[in-house]
Amino acid sequence: MIVRPGTYVSPHGKYDLTVTLASGIVNYSVTTASTGKKVASAGGFSDSHRWFFFWDQQNRLWSYNSDMGPFGLWQDDANG
Repeated sequence: MIVRPGTYVSPHGKYDLTVTLASGIVNYSVTTASTGKKVASAGGFSDSHRWFFFWDQQNRLWSYNSDMGPFGLWQDDANG
């Protein structure tokens, strides 16, 4: 469970998740570990609410925040 700002590598080392906190707002981005290319970004929810991220063994990124809604899922598709 990822509950603090920082950079976290996916289980297979293919992606990096960067979680940032600025002025009480949580944002995140996913980049490829090899090139640093941004493949996803979102967030914008309050750190006053409960939130977490979780990499599963299939390199899918799960997110939860009680500010804007329940679970979110990011996964790489066949097109990258």
